[in-house]
Amino acid sequence: HQMHPVQEDLSFFTSRV
Repeated sequence: HQMHPVQEDLSFFTSRV
């Protein structure tokens, strides 16, 4: 995660939950 916005991070996080 370098040039990823917060929304992308959250999407990724919620996707694996």
